[in-house]
Amino acid sequence: MRPPVELQSSQESFYEEEPSPEEEAALMQATLILPEQSLSFVEIFLNAALASVLYTRELLKHDSSVFSERCVADLLGLSGPVTYQDFLGLNTEAGHGKSQVFKILVKGRSQRADRILTLLVRIRLPA
Repeated sequence: MRPPVELQSSQESFYEEEPSPEEEAALMQATLILPEQSLSFVEIFLNAALASVLYTRELLKHDSSVFSERCVADLLGLSGPVTYQDFLGLNTEAGHGKSQVFKILVKGRSQRADRILTLLVRIRLPA
């Protein structure tokens, strides 16, 4: 039986030094997500979740062109978070580097997939 691990009694800060108020404000501004961007992330992840289920359960053929690959690094474009439509239209043939790859459904390649993607658009709530 292993001996219990002793925890340090002193609380260590995440930062070596506490950030200044200006640094905190800059960090908050850098991580601020607008409601439109948040909705885009929800749409992207709903698409990816549906694509994962359809792919792993083989409800659509694996070799079908309806699936495309994207990576987590694609979520942030050069000018910040991308929109849902921009994300679907990205050309990712150059490679993914070290970023996590996932499947998405692409519209216009299968009637079944198009019907599923149409449902995503119809359930979109007004901002």
